[in-house]
Amino acid sequence: MITAEKQRPKVRKPAKPVENETAMVVVIKRLTRELAAGRFKGGQPIRETVLAKEYGVSRSAIREALNQIVGWGLFEYIPYRGYQMKEFTVDHLIQWNELREAIEPIAARRLAKTRPPEVLKQLKQYNDDMEQAFNNMDRDGIFKADLGFHSCVVEHCGNENFSRLQTISNLAVSFYLGKSLAEANHTVTEITIFQRDLRKSVKKEDFEELFGTTLEGHKELYEAIYTGNQAEAEDMFRIHAHNQVENMEKYVEALNMHKHFFR
Repeated sequence: MITAEKQRPKVRKPAKPVENETAMVVVIKRLTRELAAGRFKGGQPIRETVLAKEYGVSRSAIREALNQIVGWGLFEYIPYRGYQMKEFTVDHLIQWNELREAIEPIAARRLAKTRPPEVLKQLKQYNDDMEQAFNNMDRDGIFKADLGFHSCVVEHCGNENFSRLQTISNLAVSFYLGKSLAEANHTVTEITIFQRDLRKSVKKEDFEELFGTTLEGHKELYEAIYTGNQAEAEDMFRIHAHNQVENMEKYVEALNMHKHFFR
């Protein structure tokens, strides 16, 4: 009888649905972090076996997680080819920035009301990182800090619908898509209105003009949340996000008008 009692837990050990579900959540969270880090590029194949070995989980857990992100519209499954990162367009970027315009002002208002000290500390650190990257003329560092700041506001605003991994992942992809589009066309100098925005400038004055406004804007956004000014935080984030939408719309217009300038 004692032996039988000891063996009962072992009989239940293969109850892998719970283990797989837990593993799937772990994989999704890790994939979300890596999406936020810009690991995956448009059209890049995503191999189940490679991820299973890298993450130390079963292929079934990887497959469940990938299917979840397929449902988010970030990955896609192609029969006989497997999973890959979707190829996105400027139109996708506009749509995601419109999503930002809808949720970030509300998220900022909610966060300005609660102002958790640990979240304020994180936001301050992101701005410090951005300023350091700005001083070092580090584009990648600026984009990383910018994404971290906005993701932090959305993630910790207290609205579960905003803080879902799907929303955070879409936000991350929109940032990196915008970065990639800008850098892909850095050789374009003929379009006056975008001359400095589209080229990969090495001149300090151009760099400062391009990113100085972003840095100062983030300091103002942080101050509104830090002081608990809910109305100002909401308004400033709305203007900030709306400017992103307008910039992308102008970008699309320039692309359509000057296609012969692009390779």
